[in-house]
Amino acid sequence: MAEWFFDAPGNTRDFSDPKVWHSVMAREASGIVRDLVAAIVGKQDPSTVISTEIAAHAPTLGYIDPTTALPEQAGHTTPISSWNAFPRAVKRRGLWSEFPSVEGDSDGSQRAAEHIGDEDHRPGQFVDRNDAVLHLPVRDRQDAYLEWTGRRDSEGKLSKAIFVAEGYDYFISLFEHNEGRVLELYRDFTEDRTIRVDDLRAINGIYRRRTDGSRITVAEPGAFNPRNRYNINPGIVHLSHRANSLSADVNLAGVSAIMRLKGDGMTLVSKSCCAAARAATPTATATR
Repeated sequence: MAEWFFDAPGNTRDFSDPKVWHSVMAREASGIVRDLVAAIVGKQDPSTVISTEIAAHAPTLGYIDPTTALPEQAGHTTPISSWNAFPRAVKRRGLWSEFPSVEGDSDGSQRAAEHIGDEDHRPGQFVDRNDAVLHLPVRDRQDAYLEWTGRRDSEGKLSKAIFVAEGYDYFISLFEHNEGRVLELYRDFTEDRTIRVDDLRAINGIYRRRTDGSRITVAEPGAFNPRNRYNINPGIVHLSHRANSLSADVNLAGVSAIMRLKGDGMTLVSKSCCAAARAATPTATATR
């Protein structure tokens, strides 16, 4: 059997060296195995897990790191429910009081899903390394690995709907290795030729300062800004909701493969791997 190789989302050829993206996803694959083993051996810090612990416990996991143990050829995917990509959290919160019932959107959820804000992070503020407050809203309710935006004509009628399913962390990695290619993609998808590389850069970094005073890093100084305004207006290039990352996708695959007991006492386990790293490329669909 051939050695496992992580292709870029949609088999795109943005990276001049495809091994770069493979290395990114290989780290994610091995990382979730380390996280799961840490939980088994009772270590709070996964980085302290040693190779002998991984060797002893990794084979018992329902999750497979395909770079070290290829999936069984006889394996297959069994769908358990349909997925319509609409955010479940939005639908469950309807009726939305701020959106009165209208034809085609009786509970307001269609409009609520297009909200622009920072609900995808814990309460707090975005700041840079100088503690200057930053305003970086995104489509913060579109958390189902699909984000979209609409375009309307002069009469307010929908003329185009643009959907994307490509992780922002893909663009973070691509920007690190080829800023020019990211700029080209942004100019193409937004149809704005005035965008410059520095418009996509977090010049002074981005941090989330929480209400308890703690901080998390969103982007290091000089790195790609996944919440840049050009991904909101005039267009949409990639996913932006915090939960819509490929790293989170790999984590979901890992934790979903943990063995569980059914009500009748039988063990339930599924074998998964990081094939979820293959996402769709941005597409545009015009409707009238």
